Amino acid sequence: MVGLISKLLFEAVQIPGPSGHEGRVAAWMEDKLRPHVDEVWRDRAGNVIGKREGKNSQKSLMLAAHMDEVSLVVKSVSDVVRFEVVGWIDPRTLLGSPVLVLARDGDIPGVIRSTSAHLAETGGEVELWVDTGSRTSDVGIGDPIVFATNPRWLSPDEKILASHAIDDRIGLCVLVEVAKKLTEQPECDIYYVATVQEEVGGYGAVFAAGEIKPTWAIAIDTAFASDPALPENPPLDSGPVVRRFVMSQPKGPLYPPSILFSSALLGDAMVESARKQGLPVNEDINCRTFTDACRIFDAHPDIACLPFLIPRRYSHSPYEVVDVRNADITAQIVIGALPFIFAS
Repeated sequence: MVGLISKLLFEAVQIPGPSGHEGRVAAWMEDKLRPHVDEVWRDRAGNVIGKREGKNSQKSLMLAAHMDEVSLVVKSVSDVVRFEVVGWIDPRTLLGSPVLVLARDGDIPGVIRSTSAHLAETGGEVELWVDTGSRTSDVGIGDPIVFATNPRWLSPDEKILASHAIDDRIGLCVLVEVAKKLTEQPECDIYYVATVQEEVGGYGAVFAAGEIKPTWAIAIDTAFASDPALPENPPLDSGPVVRRFVMSQPKGPLYPPSILFSSALLGDAMVESARKQGLPVNEDINCRTFTDACRIFDAHPDIACLPFLIPRRYSHSPYEVVDVRNADITAQIVIGALPFIFAS
């Protein structure tokens, strides 16, 4: 099944979906979920929700993954396009990146540039802008901008993918895979929720949880993988991560403070499912970032929540890197955990 997920993810990362403008990804997600659920709809916040009715509707599970990606927004237009960042992006990764301006009359390609190093003064902060060539006059203030890097396989067997928007298109692929594999009616209702605006505060997930009122909520998202500078993080190929505790600190206006004591029941169910199937799994805590699960718990502390995360390198950059096999493993673990969860 890894080949199918690889194909799905390669397709998904190429669909523009900045925070607040997730409509194209939403249409794609509706199409992918529809054959595997009883009904699909888009709520007032823009979330895509697929419902699979269970034998018992007294309890329900919300499986969430977010559609939006970190992005930029047009601040001013002159001979070039000035911008602000939407969501947290390391500015070191921006220079030289190809981008796409989602203008009102159509998408406009551009590239992030600065003054030529031959002419620039040494030292100090580098000013960046988007150069759209002859089409600058077609750009409007407030237009969203997304990375337009081409996805590329870093392994001959199409297992390791480098692309923008892996966070969290890989989570969407897990939702589709779980929905597809659950051919029999589940014991309880399952809601597959593709959320909006996670990168700017998790507003879509909070709204959806308030409408659905699930008993349990699991956010399928991404986590930091090990790299040469951070060898203590889970290796890229080591399986998903059960996050037992989260305490995010404010990082500017877009990273709200958040504390999540993850549901021990949900976490234990994932670990036990992995053990029974002989699948790799990790456990950790995090005091740096948040997920939809954190924001749901902040707003609805009566919902048992868990972040279940896929390791990836180089977060929020033009090229994130992920082992796609972990998406299939994540789906298998979630499915294997359902009997334990529904029996509680």
